[in-house]
Amino acid sequence: MNTQTIFTITFYLLIALLVYKNRKKITVMEKIFIAFKTKKPLKFMKKLSKYSFFWKMFSTISIPFALIGMIFVIYFLIQSLIALLTTPEANAGVGLVIPGVKIPGSPVFIPLWYGIISIFILSVVHEFSHGITGMVEKVKVKSSGFGLLAIIFSAFVEFDTKSMMKASKLSRLRIASAGPISNIALSFLLIFLISWTLTPLLTTIIEYNGIKIVSVIPNYPAEKAGLTEGIIINKINNTQLNTTEDFINYLQKLKPNDHITLTTTNGKNYNLTLTESPTNKSMPYMGITHKQSFEHKKESWAPKWLYSILIWLSGLFGWLINLNFAIGMINLLPIWFADGGQIIYNFMAYFFKNENKLNKIISSIFTFSFLLLLLNFILPFFN
Repeated sequence: MNTQTIFTITFYLLIALLVYKNRKKITVMEKIFIAFKTKKPLKFMKKLSKYSFFWKMFSTISIPFALIGMIFVIYFLIQSLIALLTTPEANAGVGLVIPGVKIPGSPVFIPLWYGIISIFILSVVHEFSHGITGMVEKVKVKSSGFGLLAIIFSAFVEFDTKSMMKASKLSRLRIASAGPISNIALSFLLIFLISWTLTPLLTTIIEYNGIKIVSVIPNYPAEKAGLTEGIIINKINNTQLNTTEDFINYLQKLKPNDHITLTTTNGKNYNLTLTESPTNKSMPYMGITHKQSFEHKKESWAPKWLYSILIWLSGLFGWLINLNFAIGMINLLPIWFADGGQIIYNFMAYFFKNENKLNKIISSIFTFSFLLLLLNFILPFFN
């Protein structure tokens, strides 16, 4: 058991202890959400809601983007499901993510602090957007706070049910759309800011030194040759390859059944025979996922401690961008427990005045979307 695993276990044990000690102050919502309610954030939301013109404009523009995003996420899950059914080696399109915990079948592992900080920020942005828009639309916000969705940290706002029911369909659409679209908007804003600040700065203090193996796919040449996660490759057949672009370009010149020698940064060699790609029989495949590896440029202006801080911040912003976009998009899925459920219901209510017919249509959409999500989640465990 490594240090990171011990630290992760300790962190979650402390969270469990805090929940137990404060059990009289918490409320269980929807049977799985452990909530600590407070009205303190409502004061800040109320101050921000004074900029009503901005929030009206943002939440109104969010509606068509939410509907387009809904179509996109359904299309993505259908494509992912087809890939899982036809290509056993395909990566899962969705998966359970718990910061600091490697979950079998999940395509993503988030380092503990990157995950905790990112989820805290995206939850606050998401729920504050709901709450502020609700206030602008004259819907009463009863409380807000923080809690645990199962064991995943999250924030929430609680609306008064009667007040929400009295609101117009347009108001409810604005409130539901504002949350996920604010997450997606934040991801694009961060991309823009980082591309003009942190990225140019990092290019002056790093040098590429190969490709780092992120995962090794079972029963393929890389695994059989003994390659493991974390190894850094900088040569193929004694040809120096420092960037992912160099690596991909070299592989494109090869064919299935070619014999190659991979060399790591510590000088160790691995011999393997390439096989056919599961998605293109004419292309070579070794069975790894990888990312760019880099190190501190010795002659750079930045000392190593500053380099370490900037690299850590780069990783944090990367997860902030990815998680804000991913969670924003998955929240647009038309399922009863996601924002997409409220969006599709109120949108379809404009076209179907008969409530029984509307409920039947919405129920069918919910069932289809839920099965689509469920199959994407469980199929990787059987491949």
